[in-house]
Formats: sequence, structure tokens, C-alpha cells
Amino acid sequence: MCAGQSFGATTYNIKPAQTGTVKVTTSTTYANKPSLTADAAIAYCGETGQVLYGKNINKKMDPYSITKMMTCYVVMKYVDKGKISLDDTVTVSKYAAKQMESKLYLLVGEKIKVRYLIYGALLHSGNDAAAALGEAVGGDTKSFAKIMNKEAAALGCTNTHFVNANGVKVSGHYTTAHDMALILQAATKYEFIQKVCQTKLYKIPEDNLSDAFYVRTTNPFFYKDKKIKKPYLTYNIIAGKTGTWDSGSATLIEAFRFNGRTIYTVVLGDTSAKRYSDTVDLIAYGRRALSSIALTESNDSASGIEKEATNQSWFAKVIDKVFPDSVYEFFYGSTKIEMVKGLTGEVTSGSKVNISWRPVSGVDGYKVYRSTGGSYKLIKKIKSADTSSYTDPNSQSDHTYYYMVKTYSFKDGLFN
Repeated sequence: MCAGQSFGATTYNIKPAQTGTVKVTTSTTYANKPSLTADAAIAYCGETGQVLYGKNINKKMDPYSITKMMTCYVVMKYVDKGKISLDDTVTVSKYAAKQMESKLYLLVGEKIKVRYLIYGALLHSGNDAAAALGEAVGGDTKSFAKIMNKEAAALGCTNTHFVNANGVKVSGHYTTAHDMALILQAATKYEFIQKVCQTKLYKIPEDNLSDAFYVRTTNPFFYKDKKIKKPYLTYNIIAGKTGTWDSGSATLIEAFRFNGRTIYTVVLGDTSAKRYSDTVDLIAYGRRALSSIALTESNDSASGIEKEATNQSWFAKVIDKVFPDSVYEFFYGSTKIEMVKGLTGEVTSGSKVNISWRPVSGVDGYKVYRSTGGSYKLIKKIKSADTSSYTDPNSQSDHTYYYMVKTYSFKDGLFN
């Protein structure tokens, strides 16, 4: 995890190239990071662990209602463990019913399913719904907060502490942009959470005490913005959640897909008027700065046998020319080569290019080749099967590079 890493003057663009290779273009097409109103913000690529943009990412701040994403994550974990079901019925307590706005106005003794409470918590941001979920899992708010903190720590959150399930402002309840990105990443791995967050309007059916009613998302990306009719489609949003204490104290988290990657954005200490535009700027910057893309994984034409003798004797040349390859290999040996799989490329900092691939067991090592558009040249021989990445120290800004990586396995010959 590249905590605190951000990119300013040097940016990059990565596109698919020929099969089994990675094309990386370093450029200086934009120089300035977005200027945000938020006191803290992050754009984080889940697949690569890169901080594409960072501003005070480790500053402890009030999360407000984005706390509910953590609450629903914990609930889904308990669903996975079989300790609770989405169709279990929760009886609303006096504590849950008396929560301040925003709320669903649940009644004491009301019996409502877990799945409906999740819709109410994530869409309408119901404080009573989140409190009821917390009690359903933990028995009471204090016990549930302990579970939340334990799960947050397990995700790698180091500057987060929860006191309640809904984010109502209270001393000792805080998180950071960095930690919240990790929480959002974990929560959105659940398809049900994605499904809920991608719903604009949902009908909660009647129960023992209440008639059916609708809940509507508070996520601004689901409402028309100027000329963009459906921002959530334009920006490929897969999940998000607002947090609001007042007009000057607001938060927003979003997860969106781009180029086969998921980027998580968080703004804390923002205003309700600016959190949407700040997030749009983060999305635009994250799209430009996204540093890696998975490529086609094989190229059979680039696999085969390399003859190991480079300075051939006259006898070796005769053997090579007259006899089949098997005879040459008997005398001089060979090296079996195969294209690696899962090859990706990224600009790690400045203009340095890092490539990585899936490690291959049972080989002697890897050969890294580079091209600027013509023939490939061997730039690095890695003598270990356990090493599956390489940083090119000679890459420069405003250049396009093609990289190819092969495994090699020695086969000894009679004379070699």
C-alpha cells in the first residue's frame, strides 16, 4: 500500500498492446492535482493499492453517516458466517426508535427484516435503521462498536474508532480518508451492498406496525447534474454513501469502475454543496492517473526454445545447421522459454515504470525485454522464480515503452 503517494507533474496512460506485452506511455499532459474544498480526500485503486490522489489521508475526522457502510459491512460478514440472515426479523428497540434524524421513524416493537434495514440505512441514511442493525448483531450499541473496531483493524485501518452504528457525532468516533477507502473496498465486495447502493428508490413493505413506504437514495450521483442526466452511469458508480451533520460538515464515499479497475474516493470535512463536485474532480483525476491495466495473458508464438550457446564454435555451427534441434540440444543444451501471464504495468513515481506478473513455479528465472516500437531488447535477467516484478530505472517521461517478460528454464547439454 503506497500510503501518501500522489502524482503531480508526471502522469501516465497505459493501453493494451500486442498479445503478451504491456504498453506504457509516460507523459506530462496534466500537471495539477484538483483543488478540493474537503479537508481530507483520497482516490485509491483497490487492485494495485495505489493512492492516486491524497490529501491529509491519515487525518482523523468525523465520518458522519458513511459510518453506515461499515455497519452494513459487519452485518454482511455475519450473514456470511451464518450468524444472521437477510430475512431475519429484527424487533426495533426503544434506543433505536429514539435516534435523531435522519430516520425511517421506526416504532418501538416494530418487526422489520434485516435486508430492509440495510436499504433504509444505505439509501435514506436512517439512523434508527443502522442502530437496529447494530443491536441485531452485537446485542447493544457498545458491543457492536467493539465488533466494528475489531473488523476495521482487520482491514488495516489504523486511525479509526467507532462508538456507534450510525455515525451520529460523538467524541471518540472518527476515521481517516485512507481507512474509509479500505472499508468501502471491503464492503463493496458484497454484491448485495452494491445492489442496494445502485438503487434509487426502494419500497419497504408493510410490517406489524407500519404501512409500506419508500426510501430514496441520498447519493448525489443518482440525480441530474447540469447536462449529465445520470451521473452514476456516466461515472460508472457501483456504490456510494453520503454523510451529513450540517451544510458545512459533510462527507461522501464513492466506488467506480474504470479500465478494469475499481477506484474508491473519499472526501471528509467537506460541505454538502461541494462534496459532489469534489468527488467528480477526484474521479476525473483518478481516471487520468490510473496506473495499471491487465493484458492478454499468453502468446504462444513467443514461447519455445532458445539455444544456449551464443558464441558458437565451428563444430557447434555445423551441428546447428546440419542436424535437428534435438541433436544440438544434446550437445549444447537449451533454454525453454514461456510468456508469463497476468502482465501489468504502472508508473510508480516520477517516470519510473514498474511491471509485474504472476509468479511461475519450477522455472529458473525471468527475462525482461523492452521496446520503444521496434525490436525487443533484453534489459534484465532475473535469476529467481520468486521475483515477479521489475522497475525500469531508465524509463523517461514522454516516452512509450513496450515490455515483454518470459520465463526461462535451463537444460544442460553434453558440452554445456
